[in-house]
Amino acid sequence: MLDFKSAQAALARDVQGFCLKHLPRGKRKGDWWLVSSPFRVDKNPSFVVSLPTGRWKDLSTGDRGDLVDLLARLTGTSAAEVVRDIVGGKT
Repeated sequence: MLDFKSAQAALARDVQGFCLKHLPRGKRKGDWWLVSSPFRVDKNPSFVVSLPTGRWKDLSTGDRGDLVDLLARLTGTSAAEVVRDIVGGKT
């Protein structure tokens, strides 16, 4: 059985590190990581990740989720694959 909560907690231990690795064109603004959307053309950065919680939101589209969801979208895989990789030590 896949443990999504444990995978999310593992990623959330260092949200800024996650952002630096996977969203390197962004920058910290207070408790937020602000970056242009990695999923569409975005002239003005409107994609945010909460550094305390690891929750993200695309302010233009309303899409949102957690770091497991985000990593799955960024890598073109499923959330289940991301969880398996984290539990298996690949991420």
